[in-house]
Amino acid sequence: FQQMEASPFQVAGHGTLSTLEEGGKKLAFKPLCGSELAFYELLASSSDAYLTRFKDFTPQFFGSRTVDEKEYLVMEDLTGGFKKPSIIDLKLGARQYTMDMSEKKILYSVQKVSESTSAKTGLRISGFKRLNNVTNETEAMNKIEGRKIQTEEDLKQKIGQFFFSEKDNCPRATLKNQLADKVEQLLEISTHINDFRFYSASALIIIETDPDLENQTAPVLKLIDFAHSFHLDERGKALAARSPL
Repeated sequence: FQQMEASPFQVAGHGTLSTLEEGGKKLAFKPLCGSELAFYELLASSSDAYLTRFKDFTPQFFGSRTVDEKEYLVMEDLTGGFKKPSIIDLKLGARQYTMDMSEKKILYSVQKVSESTSAKTGLRISGFKRLNNVTNETEAMNKIEGRKIQTEEDLKQKIGQFFFSEKDNCPRATLKNQLADKVEQLLEISTHINDFRFYSASALIIIETDPDLENQTAPVLKLIDFAHSFHLDERGKALAARSPL
């Protein structure tokens, strides 16, 4: 059995993301969370047309697996089609808690939102790793640094930095346009699944930064981190209630 390896491209999240190549596929192993497994299984079993389209914006899901007595969610390794990927994780929403969290965690979640760009823009950088395509050096930002960004202007500047090509000395306009099209599709789908909540989910963007390949490789936009995502059934409505804290 081939050993799993820690992903060199993880930029955020709880727990270590591991990777493994199996049967010609590159797989990602994420420590199992029961609520996230339930959400992926709900997506997999749904025949709803809009949820089927929504699945195109999530990693391909291959179920769960126990390895060395540890349980994992198994999904596609989203960096598998890239030679030199640059990755940014954007935390979504101005609310990032659910009512099954402890009071301490709810307060901490509210604090992180209020002290970052999440409060005003519904967006903050959880982390990124990007390759400077001239020096071949990696530039990185972690979630603590992302939370220190205070203004919308600074947020735009940092996201712009992610898309900048040092080789061409300009933004990667083609990739940004391709991503804008994907965002429009996702927003259109979201209007038809408004009986779902996706608290504390992230948008993961991956672009190719190998100078010889970046104009030939389409960018990836996927939603990830569904531990606090659910349908608004009776249990879901209770989870979505607003905390008095």
